Amino acid sequence: HSSIILMEEKFPYIDSLSSKGFISRMTVALMIDRIRTSKQQPQLYGTQLKIDSLGNYALFPIEDEINVDFRRKEVGLYPLKEYLKEFGLDYVPPKKNE
Repeated sequence: HSSIILMEEKFPYIDSLSSKGFISRMTVALMIDRIRTSKQQPQLYGTQLKIDSLGNYALFPIEDEINVDFRRKEVGLYPLKEYLKEFGLDYVPPKKNE
């Protein structure tokens, strides 16, 4: 919950600690999403929500949303649908093109 400047400055150090097992990959994923959403970029892991104009939770856009649960699993996060239920959101994952 630091400033974007501080997060970007410390990210390489945090990522390095994660690679060595001192910090969870989940923490790095949260930081990546915070940095990206602060810069108006789509998040990668679907960890960041906002309050919409009606006062309801809304998910920030996700890059390559079809593969978000794969990325979440890689870092130890549970499926996005389950996560969003905690906020009263009924998430319907996008369908893969066949």
